Amino acid sequence: MQHLATIAPADVRQIWALLGQIPDPEVPVLTITDLGMVRSVAQQGEGWVIGFTPTYSGCPATEHLLGEIRRVMTENGYTPVHIVLRLDPPWTTDWMSPDARERLRQYGATAAANPLITLNVFEVAMTTFHSLTVAKVEPETRDAVTITFAVPDALQSAYAFRPGQHLTLKTRLGNEELRRCYSICRGARPGEISVAVKAIDGGRFSNYARQEIKQGMALEVMVPQGLFGYQPQADRRGNYLAIAAGSGITPMLAIVETTLGTEADSQFTVIYGNRSSQSMMFRQALADLKDRYPTRLQLVCLFSQETLDSDLLYGRINGEKLQELSRTLINFSQFDEAFICGPAAMMDEAETTLLALGMPKKTLHLERFNTPGSSVRRAASVQAQGQTVTVRQDGRDRQVTLTADDESILDAALRQGADLPYACKGGVCATCKCKVLRGNVSMATNYSLEADELAAGYVLSCQALPITPDVIVDFDAKGMA
Repeated sequence: MQHLATIAPADVRQIWALLGQIPDPEVPVLTITDLGMVRSVAQQGEGWVIGFTPTYSGCPATEHLLGEIRRVMTENGYTPVHIVLRLDPPWTTDWMSPDARERLRQYGATAAANPLITLNVFEVAMTTFHSLTVAKVEPETRDAVTITFAVPDALQSAYAFRPGQHLTLKTRLGNEELRRCYSICRGARPGEISVAVKAIDGGRFSNYARQEIKQGMALEVMVPQGLFGYQPQADRRGNYLAIAAGSGITPMLAIVETTLGTEADSQFTVIYGNRSSQSMMFRQALADLKDRYPTRLQLVCLFSQETLDSDLLYGRINGEKLQELSRTLINFSQFDEAFICGPAAMMDEAETTLLALGMPKKTLHLERFNTPGSSVRRAASVQAQGQTVTVRQDGRDRQVTLTADDESILDAALRQGADLPYACKGGVCATCKCKVLRGNVSMATNYSLEADELAAGYVLSCQALPITPDVIVDFDAKGMA
């Protein structure tokens, strides 16, 4: 025991340094020690106990961060490790380091010194827009472009991102404000950040972006957000899989590029489905990556409307095709992590098949960029017609009355002049999250809130409609217990 007591202080300092390299996925310019989330490091017998407090109860990143703590501790020989989740007292901005406060200020938010101020600093940071200048617009296919924004030095930390995250672009067309989320499509580059936009039939913003956005224009761009993706670690050796269809390749490109460039011993397999080679986004970028990493990148391209010499590479990505690939080309059980993005049906089939082929559920990561079901919301909105909802924001209450045209509480509030945070309006990004203080609501779709958040009363205002009278929703409390 004397020996343990002698070495423990040095080990404790080393562990603090290791934990100080784990970024917070919601505000990636800060680490979990910057934020004061790590409350204690102590030796217990032959193992280690880490005290950890999330920034708010129901934080969707908690499980990810606990996994990162276990990974870092294990990879550096500090085992066994036990993490004690401490929710009382709750996290406060007082626990942040001065340096963290300054970086958060640059990111786009100010940590409140007054503990009575309930505005959650992370929600402020994550919904901050800045005006960025378009540096260049590059065609990818006949209906898709890559838009690169210049990021000034003062905003470099604000636009730091984890590969897989997205940007929300905002503009006005006619008298209507439109916001759309687009995935970051390249790894980090000094002074710039890029997204890809594919025009879709009837898509007002996507067609505007493809046809009207030009070099030198200024656009309102929200800071990066989203929990999808992967932060590569230089000392990690992994075997990864990406499955993408169509524009679903967009976040994968940033993940693949950054991972292979950071983890020198890691490998990536990309299964990419398109109608034809002409409709294939990032064809040259993928070819360049293959040339750069010929032995570490396996690229499998499938085409559903283009005949190839091999029947194996003809068709859509679905369960049957993945099973066929597993029998002839790919051992899916070898992968440490899998990332899936594309149409909902493809993702559902891919997830089910990978589970059947032996991949653990915790290793599968899905990014939904499109959501079905508007007819469900329309039917429910007729029933909500005439209902009044109290919307609380910045400490003030606003009475909002729904009409037959309102598909959600968010729609009704925006129509009546409220300036509420939102981005995708598809139940995916959780920017519009709020807490129900009274009454009950029904959500049509939810791709982002976890079970504990739902149990605590949090809802997505873009998907919620009142089903009882006198509903109160609180946007100030959306990050609080």
